[in-house]
Amino acid sequence: MPGFGLGLTDLAKLAWGVDKHIAPRHYTPDRLLALARQHRPKALAFTSLNAARTALGDKRVGLGRVGTPPELEDMAVWALSSPSGANGHFTMAPWRELAEWRRGLR
Repeated sequence: MPGFGLGLTDLAKLAWGVDKHIAPRHYTPDRLLALARQHRPKALAFTSLNAARTALGDKRVGLGRVGTPPELEDMAVWALSSPSGANGHFTMAPWRELAEWRRGLR
């Protein structure tokens, strides 16, 4: 993945399943933000609105490109619709926006 300029991780390392069933104590936003600061990706994308809201500490975050916290100021941050089959409100729009943004980096 790094050869493509991509990295993967998760916000809850010791729990899994549908977001609403993961206890808040399992989320480690500080760990994720430290990794982002260490590796300095051009973009940080969450495949869960709940994960984006938790990591960024902002319940107002919506789908698409979101405001960037000061400690990540040189990164584009995205909240994407969860691709899980359990997500009854999936939309491709934010995924397409991210793809278009990425194409513009070439």
